[in-house]
Amino acid sequence: MSKSFEFYRLKNGVRVVLVPMSGVKSVGVGVYVGTGSRHETEKVNGISHFLEHMVFKGTKKFPTPADTSYLEGLGAIQNAWTDVDATAYWCKLPSDKWREGLEMVKELALYPTIPSKDLEIERGVILEEIQRRNDRPDELVAEGLQAVMFPNSALGRPTLGRPEIIKGLCRADFLRYHQSQYRSANVVVSLAGNLASSVKRSVADWFGKLPEGKARGFEKVGKVGRGLKIVNKKLANQAHVELGVQGVNVTDPRRFALTILTSYLGQGLSSRLFMELR
Repeated sequence: MSKSFEFYRLKNGVRVVLVPMSGVKSVGVGVYVGTGSRHETEKVNGISHFLEHMVFKGTKKFPTPADTSYLEGLGAIQNAWTDVDATAYWCKLPSDKWREGLEMVKELALYPTIPSKDLEIERGVILEEIQRRNDRPDELVAEGLQAVMFPNSALGRPTLGRPEIIKGLCRADFLRYHQSQYRSANVVVSLAGNLASSVKRSVADWFGKLPEGKARGFEKVGKVGRGLKIVNKKLANQAHVELGVQGVNVTDPRRFALTILTSYLGQGLSSRLFMELR
């Protein structure tokens, strides 16, 4: 049986994953960077997510928002997301336009210009996003649980950041963070779909020049905290409850049983908690 994917590294440490799918007429392209809110200091909490927004304001080759969105005119879907430990820039487009897609995610991830004139506008967007989160009890209770379980860790801080910190971030903060975290050993390039034979050459040309070096790591978590946090906001005629306990390591073979247990208890309309509580 032949391998369904290919994994290799460029000389500078960038990891590459290729998934050939000859039966489709589209290509998915992604650049994944191993940095998120877990890698932030408290002084810049929320900068990973804020940066993900700012890259669409302009890059070295595509200096305006209109330029960074031109792929949509080629039939593409493009977006980005930020999580606790990763940030991703991706697009899906017709297979004959794979080169344009790869070039775009390269520009977004590696060469954002962070234009000062757009910083204040996007700051307002982020603050509004935080306010929307504060109006959602399901998100508030999840954030509260994180704070209780990881009281002295970046894991206990919100990915969106706190308003008082977001208001104080300046362009220099973004440039320093990007230079620190978007390093070769921290980047994964992935393409899946009907891939052309020249994909490897383009990946090497565009990502092989990324500076080598490791990015800032994160603090190891000690014992999980214990406690109770009550968020009393009259947003709906429902109560939202989350209970967290320390699980197993991501390499522990028991993680598969834990996944099944999670599904059994709380995923789907037939899960036990749904049937008992709803």
